[in-house]
Amino acid sequence: MGSKLSGKFEAAGRAGVRDKENDKLVAVYPYKVWGTDQEIKKKVKDWFYERNSDKCIDVENYYVDVLNPVELKNAKEKFID
Repeated sequence: MGSKLSGKFEAAGRAGVRDKENDKLVAVYPYKVWGTDQEIKKKVKDWFYERNSDKCIDVENYYVDVLNPVELKNAKEKFID
């Protein structure tokens, strides 16, 4: 029997970071995601905050989410894998 996907993030395969105020995508995680939703959220958040550590970013203003089909199509050149 094949392995089941762990959650919505792994099923989508791609994730990004959104602004809570307007739900706009502010960053695309460049790697395919795998693991539980909780592990994926942590990985993507850590990547985002490390990448923006020189800026004053309030972590409470952002959340990890899957990409919609349009965002996925527009972000293809940002994917490393």
